[in-house]
Amino acid sequence: MRPTVHRVRAPRRGLQITAGLLASHPDQPLAERAERLTSAGRLEGIDDGERSLRATFDQSFESLPPLQAELFRLLSLSPGPDISTTAAALLTEQSQVATEKLLGHLATAHLIERGTVRGRWQMHDLLHEYAHKQATAQCERSRPSRRRYDQARTRLTGHYVRTAEAADTHLEAGRAAVAPLFTDREQALAWLDAERENLIATAHSEGTTQTALRLGFSLGSYLEHRRRLQDLLTIRSLALDACTARGNTLNEVNAWNNLGTALREVRRFDNAIDAGERATTMLVAEADWFRTGKAWEELATTLEAAGAAPTHIKEAWERSAAYTRAGATEAAESSRGHVDGPRRSGPPRTEHVAEAAGVFLAGGPNRCGAVRCGSRCAGRPVPHTDRNTSAHSLIALGSSVRSVRGPGRLRRRRSSARPGRR
Repeated sequence: MRPTVHRVRAPRRGLQITAGLLASHPDQPLAERAERLTSAGRLEGIDDGERSLRATFDQSFESLPPLQAELFRLLSLSPGPDISTTAAALLTEQSQVATEKLLGHLATAHLIERGTVRGRWQMHDLLHEYAHKQATAQCERSRPSRRRYDQARTRLTGHYVRTAEAADTHLEAGRAAVAPLFTDREQALAWLDAERENLIATAHSEGTTQTALRLGFSLGSYLEHRRRLQDLLTIRSLALDACTARGNTLNEVNAWNNLGTALREVRRFDNAIDAGERATTMLVAEADWFRTGKAWEELATTLEAAGAAPTHIKEAWERSAAYTRAGATEAAESSRGHVDGPRRSGPPRTEHVAEAAGVFLAGGPNRCGAVRCGSRCAGRPVPHTDRNTSAHSLIALGSSVRSVRGPGRLRRRRSSARPGRR
């Protein structure tokens, strides 16, 4: 039979030892005692010579049966303040019934606590630190142990990401297809409410991984809906960091746009405008006119909220409309090309879209943007049968160049823009 061990609640024992230390040294400032606890480590620092918090934890942990001890170590892989029975079962790869029984034994041993909601469990931060040390020691013993813990962490984070993305489908307005994991919007919101802190903690702990990126995008609608604006700003910043670190330029544009919206919500207008301008610049370089129009719409909304000059606001809305029209034109031409059959290489009439954007920008202050759009159009290879289109693009480019660099370069551009015969 395993010997009976007297177990006490970890926070209570820690307070008892700390109170004894302060009583024995009444002249010691609290700041000095706190600094010693930090420098020595909280577990090792709570020790009055006769009683040690680390020794108390060791005594309780060493009395656990193997399955309970393994679950205790595995719980340290959860970065949030609590965990559900479902998530804990993923760590152990056992059924929820078996896992709940093990969790109940740990609660009886005062190593975890039952949450205020049934099926949720909490671990004091000192015990979480202790469990992490035990898990680290276990991983260092053998490669299979390290692999087992890595796989457990992957199962947990994968669960959070997939379920958050499924819940997000119920929050997007006008979305026809929703994930069947949740029966309705209210159930999805209930899960997100329960796991919010765990999801944000997971995104933090994952740094610049794909997990942080996916959580950064999937939690935005929920946090905005609940008006958790500081959390929204945090998650949008994490998504941008992940996109930048991973060289994910396509999603980086969305991340800048999302960050600008979040900054606007917390009234950091200067930063929001900078983020919006970064998004529009990147989208123009990609010649993605629909998304550029949407980015200019967000930027115009930010300028209005910031109380910018009416001329700047009007110009932003006009650019949004122009890019949106250009995107519609490109989509219509592309659709017509699919019906009539291919007439030229590349997306049908894309050069006309670039030309339209270039002409529009040339009418505003961003003349260099017009030159870039025109250069993209003029430099696109086109078949001999479409030489007139290429010539028309070069002429439009010449108009932009004239406003930027004067007539000298313009003459060189126009001399090469001689329409070919059909």
